[in-house]
Amino acid sequence: MGYLELPAAKILEALFAICGPERLKVLLDRHTSKAHQGHSGVPDLFLYATHIPTGRPSIARFVEVKKPKEPVSSDQKDEIALLNSMGLHARVMRLVEK
Repeated sequence: MGYLELPAAKILEALFAICGPERLKVLLDRHTSKAHQGHSGVPDLFLYATHIPTGRPSIARFVEVKKPKEPVSSDQKDEIALLNSMGLHARVMRLVEK
């Protein structure tokens, strides 16, 4: 495609560690299904913190970033609800423009 790039291996490793195989399979199955074609809703950011003594990811958040009055699409609401229902923390954060 020329305009997409895979995340760094360290970020993928953190995503796999936080999600685990079962939840990751649910997400991959959802996003590769025919029913999901033309839909996205994937949050803009995957943020995580690393536990310094172990070097392992310890907490993470999926974040959808919006302008102050920008609406959240139904696809985004569905994705956030799914992530939260699986115990993965997802939320919408709004920018504060000055």
